Amino acid sequence: MWLFDALGGRIGHFNSVAVPVLNNIFAKIKVLPDENEKKLFTVSLIIAQRSIDMFFKPPQGPVIKDVKQYNRHDFELLYAMFMIWIFFDFSNLGIFQEKDLENKLKDVLPINKDELTNYLRKFKHGVKNPVGLDKLWGEVVKVIHTMPNTQENYLVFARDFSKVCKETAWTLPFLLGSWNLE
Repeated sequence: MWLFDALGGRIGHFNSVAVPVLNNIFAKIKVLPDENEKKLFTVSLIIAQRSIDMFFKPPQGPVIKDVKQYNRHDFELLYAMFMIWIFFDFSNLGIFQEKDLENKLKDVLPINKDELTNYLRKFKHGVKNPVGLDKLWGEVVKVIHTMPNTQENYLVFARDFSKVCKETAWTLPFLLGSWNLE
């Protein structure tokens, strides 16, 4: 199937619209002055990238066949959604101060202020404000419009997204190296 995706130009299209978004975000992360923030943003970017791959990378990506219907801004929105979600998780763990969230994310994410404010409002979750993955899923399928919004697809997403987060968590000591907890 990969051969058909490559020959059909789907992989090339994905690489031409999604990879520049990833590279742009990473370039902004590299120039952050705080080393701990660089590490947190890198981890959230890895989770976002692996989450997007769940949908678009062959052979398992269920919407690779439709990838030509998506543009660079669609991928900017997807990276932003996943990274914002993860930063609320970091905040809930006490790793990152929620009050600093918007200012830090606006410098790294390639979306406008209204989009950022909207996602921050929709995705805020924690002990006092529990929000399930169904909120994230609802926004993801608005962007990935060729993915049917079914209970079965949501359950697959919830399982796979949790797996991505868990696998990334296991690699945190290697990704983060030394940690400054001042």
